[in-house]
Amino acid sequence: MPAAALLLSSALVTAALATSALAAKQAAGKSGLKELTVRSGEDESQANAPVLVTVSIDNQQLRVYRGTDKLAASRVSSGKPGYDTPMGVFSILEKKRRHRSNIYSGAPMPYMQRLTWSGIALHQSNSVPSWPASHGCVRLPGKFAKQLFNLTERGAHVLIAREMLQPAPIRHKALFQPGAAEAKMASLRDTIDGIANGGLLEGLPVEKPEQTAEIPKPLRIYATRITRREITRELQRLLNRLGHEAGEVDGLYGKGTAEAVIRFQKAQGLAPTGMLSEELVDTVYSTAGEERPLPGMIYVRRGHLPVFSAPIGLRNPKEPLGTHFFLASGDKEQLNWLSVSMAGRIPPSVVRDHKLEVEGSGQLVRSNPRTALDRLIIDAKTRERIALMIGHGASFSVSDNGLGTETGWGTDFIVQLR
Repeated sequence: MPAAALLLSSALVTAALATSALAAKQAAGKSGLKELTVRSGEDESQANAPVLVTVSIDNQQLRVYRGTDKLAASRVSSGKPGYDTPMGVFSILEKKRRHRSNIYSGAPMPYMQRLTWSGIALHQSNSVPSWPASHGCVRLPGKFAKQLFNLTERGAHVLIAREMLQPAPIRHKALFQPGAAEAKMASLRDTIDGIANGGLLEGLPVEKPEQTAEIPKPLRIYATRITRREITRELQRLLNRLGHEAGEVDGLYGKGTAEAVIRFQKAQGLAPTGMLSEELVDTVYSTAGEERPLPGMIYVRRGHLPVFSAPIGLRNPKEPLGTHFFLASGDKEQLNWLSVSMAGRIPPSVVRDHKLEVEGSGQLVRSNPRTALDRLIIDAKTRERIALMIGHGASFSVSDNGLGTETGWGTDFIVQLR
């Protein structure tokens, strides 16, 4: 290339970068948020990444990220003792510029961003001390509350933990990619996994995936352990099949189920305790001639509505997975993932039901996100179905803690840290 043309090309590139930096500076100035610095092509590629909000209870600080870029930070005031702010993975369910509390005598909550339908939200307050002082919500200073309100959209994720959280790029074979290429790779991986695990994945009933022309809402995916209710539901089904009349298959271990268990135990010559235990469940499955279900489940939601769920395997099932959050950005060809890991406590019922090897009751569990992903065994059909629906803005949570009480109508997956 002639020297003059080379100089002209260099000048054009410099001008383009300067224009991009100026645009970012002007946008930051208009919003009142911290100025973004365009440092490289990687930073520019994050311009359309979903906004992620993190809150540290120990530091009483909120941070706003787009990709790995920190857009802004502010002091906050979370719930005081007895009214502790719940921790975990949330998303913004509702936004109102003018809102009054339905719980606390119509107290004003301007620039309200709801995290749960039980009353937890981010909102403006005239009292934001440097210590926990609220009734559970996260209080924001006035100017910042308005800035944050203008920056976020419904569905944006909010992560609340004791520690400071910072997203980091991650690549891993278990993180979903769009299209047929992902499905082919998944099929190959699961063939290898199935052989390595003695055919663990054979015969799983998964529906045929359907191609989606447009994705109106980002996909929400949650991998966790099978819940006690699901274990009980299958136990009721088998007891009914064996003629012990457990009644409605609703997953609730009530009087009718306990009496059916006693009838089963007597028929098998066992002590008639009527208690649910691992040994009981194993015996019922063995008597019915069925294999116990896989220890994990993957759930998929979109637009606050369930799409499907499927069983998954877990390598080393007695080891805790920890709690991890992954957020995707990109296009129909390639997704880039970010990861955030949070320390949390596993509910005693989950530890008991799955015989988890946790050091001491109530101990904080910390684990590596790659290690957790390595342990997931997701069959090819399930991966293919997700691949044909997944796209920009999708999120994937992994936790031991099952489906909490807050996940339900009008929510994404709310993963609570105990």
